Amino acid sequence: MPFALCVLTFALFVPLLPTILNAQGCAMCYNSASAAKAGAKEALANGVLILLVPPMVFFGLISVVVYKYRNKFRDPVNWRPEHDRELQELLADLAPVNGIQQIGRSDDRVSR
Repeated sequence: MPFALCVLTFALFVPLLPTILNAQGCAMCYNSASAAKAGAKEALANGVLILLVPPMVFFGLISVVVYKYRNKFRDPVNWRPEHDRELQELLADLAPVNGIQQIGRSDDRVSR
């Protein structure tokens, strides 16, 4: 959780740095927007918001999906080779060819 908090803090405060804020004021855009009438300024502000919302929604949805399925392909903590049916079938198919013994067979263990 601390890592997620650091990333969130970074994502929120980096856009507020003065160098990044100054980079948003290109001369041509600034001149045309300042010369516009009140209705055009409002339309420009609404257009910026309309263009901003869909990428933010997609980013949020992708983040939720990634967070939800983050552990889907990890091996479980209690995984043991003898409990893996597919591994047993693969080893059974390879055993006659390569002379490999199956994992987890009781006759392979030596009792002391």
